[in-house]
Amino acid sequence: MESGFHATATVYKANGTTQDYNATTLPSDNSLFGTIKEGLYEAKLGTHPMSGGYPALNIYTTSGSRFIPTYGGGTNPSGGGVDGNLKTVDGVNVHKVGINEYLGTYKRSNGTIGGISEGCLCIERGPNDVIYNNFISNFQSGQTVGIGVLRDMRVIEQKTLIQVLTEEYRKPNLIENYSTKQDNTIISH
Repeated sequence: MESGFHATATVYKANGTTQDYNATTLPSDNSLFGTIKEGLYEAKLGTHPMSGGYPALNIYTTSGSRFIPTYGGGTNPSGGGVDGNLKTVDGVNVHKVGINEYLGTYKRSNGTIGGISEGCLCIERGPNDVIYNNFISNFQSGQTVGIGVLRDMRVIEQKTLIQVLTEEYRKPNLIENYSTKQDNTIISH
């Protein structure tokens, strides 16, 4: 994947305000790793296992599974493939990007290729992790939040996803506050 953020993560706060963060919903290399399927998910504050573990949102399906539907991904635990067929990957998170906002791949000590995102959603770090820490501070331990991933910006699909989020998480102003970037991640809180 080219460096750069292509999405917006919007946090809908309990007090009715919103805050946007630069984000990506694509893996570091979509020929190697799965891309999370558009739809509704839930998340809880947990940890990301890399770098000794740091706070991240652990993503679940709305039925509570950590096996998240993805498209493609040649090295997914599910076998993956680049044919567009739906697969699953275990352990998807919302976490920070690499140092200097790096979003690409790297070589592991065993010689295999790893990615900053191997299917996860990533948030901008900022200097000294200030932006990421501000993002993660919106969430409390034990709290479940809703996440909606939308890539197809056709109006009818926008309204369908947003209406479901509105009903599910009781945020009546989602439609009015929704941005129209090419790729969006809505994190309802």
